[in-house]
Formats: sequence, C-alpha cells, structure tokens
Amino acid sequence: VTAETAARARLREARDQMLALKVLVSDRDRDTLSLRPSFRDQITLALADDDTQRLPWQDENIAKRARGVDLAKLESRARRKWTAILHFIVGSSEFRPPDARVIKLLVSMGLMQHRADTLHPKITRAGYHFMLRDIHNQLWLFIRHYTQQVERP
Repeated sequence: VTAETAARARLREARDQMLALKVLVSDRDRDTLSLRPSFRDQITLALADDDTQRLPWQDENIAKRARGVDLAKLESRARRKWTAILHFIVGSSEFRPPDARVIKLLVSMGLMQHRADTLHPKITRAGYHFMLRDIHNQLWLFIRHYTQQVERP
C-alpha cells in the first residue's frame, strides 16, 4: 500500500466520521461537503466567546454575547492563540503557556513529553514533524485528536 493510498483511506475515514457526527453535510448533486449550518453557527459562537472555562453547551447566554462578532477579529484572535500554542511546543517563552487542558492534549498527541528536569513538557520528534505541517493540517490533527479523546470513556 502506497503512502498516497493510505492517506486517501484516512481521509475517507475522517470524512465518514464527520458525516456520522453530523458536522458535515453532503450535496450529492454538486459532489461537495460543507459544514452543517447549525454546527457552523454554534462553532462560530463558541470561538467568539472569551470565557474558556465554560463549555458552549453549558451557557445559555453565549448567543447574546456573540452577536455581532467581527469575523476578521475572530480569525486574528484564533491565529494569535494558535501561534502561542506553536511557540509553546518549540519551547519559546514569547507567549504565555496555554491552558493545562491544551498542554495535556499536546502530550497525549505525542507532540510533547514531560521530563523530570523541566517545568513544562518538551517537544518530541513527532512534535517537530507536526511543526513542519501547514496550519490547516495541524488544526485538523489537533481537532481530530481532541474529538477522539472526548469519545473515550
């Protein structure tokens, strides 16, 4: 099996999972996939919320706070947060360390590992490979791993 064949199989599996979770919808006439409108709206509201301690489904007021979200500001904020995570992975102290839940996820992905002689985990070989990927691939792997972790009992 070639690497391309394996990659296509993983892509089909991911697509099927996203369809089963009702995150994506398929338009068979145009042979396209898109985010389910309700999911897109809710994820936009959740990303626009500044309170990271509360889960979106635990907050009745999220829609009120997120009305009038400036998408450019939202994208800028998301890029800053992602940049801070990437800096943390490589050991830079330019940004504040991410939330403990994010650090735990980075470790569970194998991108970082704890060492006895340091306060924060250090980058692994897999972490270096991750850093060489483009941002869309990084985010996809991050979100995919997160959803797999959430599904575990």
